[in-house]
Amino acid sequence: MLISMQFMLKHTLIRHTKLINALSISSDGALLLSGGLALSSHLVLLTHFPLAADDGYVIVWDMESEREVQNLYLPFNGPVCALVWTPLNVNPDFATGAFAMASADGSVQLY
Repeated sequence: MLISMQFMLKHTLIRHTKLINALSISSDGALLLSGGLALSSHLVLLTHFPLAADDGYVIVWDMESEREVQNLYLPFNGPVCALVWTPLNVNPDFATGAFAMASADGSVQLY
């Protein structure tokens, strides 16, 4: 049975200045990570799928308010290649967990 789906644009989040290479949505759906390049690009959220970015920024977005919660600038690591939320609960007051980031220099960092 073929199910017909129709997606509609919900949010457009603007901050990255170059291409975006990775996206990851937290398991509770509260936060979005984006990793990017550095000129005026638009991050368009249509569904839950991984992508990352080359401007050296990882941005944490609040999905409800559509606002930037935090940004991490890591230019010395090269482009962001992958982002993933983990179920680790490093802070009991923060239910979303933690995330890992992989960069073009071969490093993996856990936040």
